[in-house]
Amino acid sequence: MPDYRINLVSPASMADEGFRKFRTELGVVLGYIKYAQDKDGLTRYMNHESRFKSVGAESVELINELTDSRLRIAEGEEMVDMCKAIEDMRAEARSEGMEQGIEQGTMQVLSGLVRDGVLTLADAAARAGVAPEEFRKRVTMI
Repeated sequence: MPDYRINLVSPASMADEGFRKFRTELGVVLGYIKYAQDKDGLTRYMNHESRFKSVGAESVELINELTDSRLRIAEGEEMVDMCKAIEDMRAEARSEGMEQGIEQGTMQVLSGLVRDGVLTLADAAARAGVAPEEFRKRVTMI
């Protein structure tokens, strides 16, 4: 069997300057992978890397697959402004978080009213817009 040399690329251990050595968008993809779990690091990296302004849709799809990100690509769009895409993703996550917080708060208040005897379980479930069984499951999780 021939002895082939294999170069291993580990984004987490690379310096930011190393990503610039890639002449294709692979450098941008690897940089994103390195900082995908580090919001501040990703922001710093994006601010210093001009290639984030315009990234091909295929590279963004690869980033989404490898990092489980939810960067949006408009239909028919060939290039994506990653800075805007990341800000949109963060805004969507904040909105989802606020909705979850409101829902949890509502369920806590309604469950408290049930515990205090002000509302019946059926009334609280109706106000929450769920079946009584679903209300009981959600309340036990809170």
